[in-house]
Amino acid sequence: GSTATVMSNAGGFVKSGYAFVGWTLSADGSGTVYKNGDKLTMGASDVTLYAKWEIDAGGVPDPVAAPKLSSLQLSAGVWSTAFASETTAYT
Repeated sequence: GSTATVMSNAGGFVKSGYAFVGWTLSADGSGTVYKNGDKLTMGASDVTLYAKWEIDAGGVPDPVAAPKLSSLQLSAGVWSTAFASETTAYT
């Protein structure tokens, strides 16, 4: 029932291409994200916090960011639509 204050990434953990955004109670990064200064109520058993990472979109963490194409080449045929970096599917 005691309350603990969650700290930032004081250990300086890094993951290339990703930004640290907080801690979760799930190894897969799901669930509540606890950030610096958040309060966490402790239970009767040990608690493990897991680092939560998001793709680093040009230095700004973005939960929906993904590598974006800058161009496409087709050796034969025609694209279903004009190329646009935000388009996620072509045929």
